Amino acid sequence: MSKVAGQGFAIGELASSHRERKTLADYLKDGLDEMARDWGMKNRGTQRKKRLDWHLRRYRKRL
Repeated sequence: MSKVAGQGFAIGELASSHRERKTLADYLKDGLDEMARDWGMKNRGTQRKKRLDWHLRRYRKRL
């Protein structure tokens, strides 16, 4: 998840076969869903993107 969401890699760069790409995509989705649940953004509709952008800006300031 960190390479795709955090470092900007494409799933296609990390996996060669179709099965590996689907598996990585599933892992990414599960990880992002878990993060959204932790940050209290699960199933918030239009507010989700705004809250995610706010959290990402806040997180990047700490780096």
